[in-house]
Amino acid sequence: MARKKKSDAGGIFILIVIVVLILITLVTPIVIIIGYLYNKINASKIRKRISGNMSDFWLNEQEKTDFKEKVNQLIKINDVIEQANQEGTNAGINKNKDGSFSARSNLGKKIRATLEKHEPIKSSLSDSLYSLKNLPISRWAKFNKYIKNAKSFIWSFFSWTGVLLSYFIILGKQSLSEVYIPYLALATNFFRDESNKLPIVDGDIQMVAVATVISILTYFIFGFIFKNSGSKYSPRPDKVTLENVDSY
Repeated sequence: MARKKKSDAGGIFILIVIVVLILITLVTPIVIIIGYLYNKINASKIRKRISGNMSDFWLNEQEKTDFKEKVNQLIKINDVIEQANQEGTNAGINKNKDGSFSARSNLGKKIRATLEKHEPIKSSLSDSLYSLKNLPISRWAKFNKYIKNAKSFIWSFFSWTGVLLSYFIILGKQSLSEVYIPYLALATNFFRDESNKLPIVDGDIQMVAVATVISILTYFIFGFIFKNSGSKYSPRPDKVTLENVDSY
């Protein structure tokens, strides 16, 4: 009984693996085509509005103002926190295990209140500044990703097509439609009657399997090759600082 259950479980697992592999095989060319179009269109939209210099993805005037205001606010908040800590240290106020000042004295309560009020503000300002500092890089990275993916997908499509054409010649198929019949068979034979199933001849499964594997590998290989391809159209911007915020 136990052996039968193990056998059934093993059969179900194998069936699931087969179904997943078939789905990957069928979805791969669709993902390649849609992925290329999606990334190409988005990359083209951005390329129309950039000039090929460091200002392309830089902060706009409002963002520059926000950045400078937040830097000044953070400096003031840091001064308040530093003064409160120094006051507590100079007064010899004991600290709790978590590092906070003891609130047993009035001065301790005052310092604790000051720190508890300003430290969340400091954290919020720091987070906002981090986002603004990296905003140009993140905008460029998004553009770069569109360019990289579009190129990777088109080369993946070429490799997929190349494998199918190679098998077309090797297997001696008579028309190009015969190359795509195995895909249609994999997608629909499960739902067809035995007498109505599309034929899959020797080499067809190997053909679609090789085409799928090669196209996926090509996508990742060219994704690495083109990892900084966006720099061809616009330079990767620097992090924003007070020294360079108004440079572009």
